Amino acid sequence: MPFLSILVALSSFCQSPIDSLEYELTHMDKGTGRYLRTVTLLAKEYAEIKADTALKLTEFAIKQAIEHHQDSALGQIYIAKSTAWSFLAQYDSAMRYSFKALRKSEQYKDTITMIDAYTNIGIDYMYQDQYLKAIEYFSEVENLSVITNDSIRLGHVLNNLGMMNGLLEKYDTELEYYEKAAEIFLLTGEKDGYANTLMNSGTVFTVKNEFVKAESLYKKALGEFQNLQHHSGIQNTLQSWAENALKNKEFGKANKLANQALEIALKFSLSQDVVYTYDLLEQIALAQRDFKAAYEFEIKESEVKEELFSKERSKQISELEAKYQAEKRKQQIELLTTQNELSAISLEKKSREQMTVIIAAIVLLIIGLSVTYFIIRQARLKERLLTEETDNLRLRITSLIEQSPEAPEIELEELNNRLVTPLTEREFEIFELAISQHSNSEIAEKVFLSVNTVKFHLKKVYEKLGVANRKEALHFAIKQENSTL
Repeated sequence: MPFLSILVALSSFCQSPIDSLEYELTHMDKGTGRYLRTVTLLAKEYAEIKADTALKLTEFAIKQAIEHHQDSALGQIYIAKSTAWSFLAQYDSAMRYSFKALRKSEQYKDTITMIDAYTNIGIDYMYQDQYLKAIEYFSEVENLSVITNDSIRLGHVLNNLGMMNGLLEKYDTELEYYEKAAEIFLLTGEKDGYANTLMNSGTVFTVKNEFVKAESLYKKALGEFQNLQHHSGIQNTLQSWAENALKNKEFGKANKLANQALEIALKFSLSQDVVYTYDLLEQIALAQRDFKAAYEFEIKESEVKEELFSKERSKQISELEAKYQAEKRKQQIELLTTQNELSAISLEKKSREQMTVIIAAIVLLIIGLSVTYFIIRQARLKERLLTEETDNLRLRITSLIEQSPEAPEIELEELNNRLVTPLTEREFEIFELAISQHSNSEIAEKVFLSVNTVKFHLKKVYEKLGVANRKEALHFAIKQENSTL
C-alpha cells in the first residue's frame, strides 16, 4: 500500500488535526491544487512530532507538484521540508530548503512563502547560537509583515526578536519587543500569544529584581491562561511567579504558589513539571531552613524521576518483546507458506502418470523435508538469538538501575566527537549542571542567565543529544561515560 494511503487508512480512528487532514484527502482528487495544499499542511503538522514522516510526505508532494505542473506550490512544500529537517537538528539541510523556498517566492512574488522562509532561516541561525544572524532574518520578517499588514506573523516575529535580545542579555530591548507583540496579540485576539508575552516579560523583571512589576505581569498572564484553560500555561506561570517570590524572599507566597503549580502538574500528568516543582519546593524549604521538608521534597522528586526511568525501561522491554513475537509469527507464516506450496505441487503431479506421480511425490517429499528441516533450524536459531538479545537488554537495564545517581564525568571534546551537531561551551556548561541535579533557577544563578534562557539552552541540548528531557539526558551521559571505560 502506498505511504500516503496507509496514513489515510488510519484517519478514522482519531479526532486530531492530523487525522482531519488525512480524512480530507480521502475525498479529494489527486493532482488538484487543494489536494496538494492539504498534503503540505499535513507535512507541516507532522514536522514537529514525526519529522521522518513529514519528510516522506514532502517527497510525495514534490513528485505530485512536478507531475501535475504545479511549480508555484513548491515554495510551501520546501518550507514544510525545511521545518522537518530543523526539528531533526539537520540545520544545513533545513537552510538549503529554506533558501530554495525563498527563490520560489521571489519567482512567483509569493510574500507569504518569503516570510515563512525568512522565519525558518532565522530560527535555524538561532539554534546554532548565531543570534545576530537570526536577528537579521527576523528583521526581514518584521518588515515584510508590516508591508503586508500580516499582524499575526508580526506579533510572533516580535516575540522572537525579544527572545534574541534576551539571549544577548539586552533585557530592556527584549521587553520593548514583548510589549509590541502583546499589543498586536491583543488587537488580533491571539490570546495565547498575549499570555506568553506577559509571562516572558515577567521573567525578565524577575531577572532584573523588579519583583512587584514581575508579579503584576504573572497575575495577568495567569488570568489569560485560566480563561483559555491552558493547563501547561497556568502551571508554568505559577511556577515562574513562585520563583519570583522566592527570589524576593517571600517564602510563604512562594510556597503557596509552588503547591498550586504542583497540584496542576499532578492533575494533568505534566511529569517533567512535577519534577521541576518538587525541586522548587525543596529550594523554598531550604531557604526557610526547614531541612526535614526539603529532604521530603527531594525524596518525592527522586521518586518521580525513578518512575519516569521505569516507564522508559518498560517501554524498551515491551518493544523488544513485540519485535520478538512479530519475528516468530513471520517464521511460522514462512513455514506454512512453504508447506502449502509443496502440497500444491504434489496435487498438480497427480494428474500425470501414476508412476511419474509416485516418483515425483517421493522426490518432492525429500525436498520438502529438507526445506522444512532447514527452515525450522533457522527459526530456532533466530529464536535463540532474539532470546539472547532480550536477556542482554534486561542486563543493560539492570545495570542502569544499579548505577550511582552521581552525575557522570564526561569531557566536551569527547562528547562532541560523538554528536552530529556539537554542543557549544555554554550548552555543555548548562548540560553538566542539569545532570548534576541543579534546578533551572540554580543553573540561571550560576551562569548569570534568565530561567527562560536556561530552558531555551536545555531544549537545544536535548535536540542535539536526541533526548526529550533531563532524565534522558542523564541516561545518555551515563551511557557515554560507560563507553569510555
